[in-house]
Amino acid sequence: ASLARAGVPAELHVFPHGRHGIGLAADVPGPDQWTALCAAWLDRMGWVQEPAAGSAVSP
Repeated sequence: ASLARAGVPAELHVFPHGRHGIGLAADVPGPDQWTALCAAWLDRMGWVQEPAAGSAVSP
């Protein structure tokens, strides 16, 4: 609620399984989706831009 009052965009996902610091969680159903959820949220916020044609993409 504090973030919303301050006008800070936020989204929370709570997964019933897994532990803190599981990295990419490729082997844990549920938390394995967090990177895709994060990328989608960043895109919805307008914070993702396509790289310019011919530019190098950092890993």
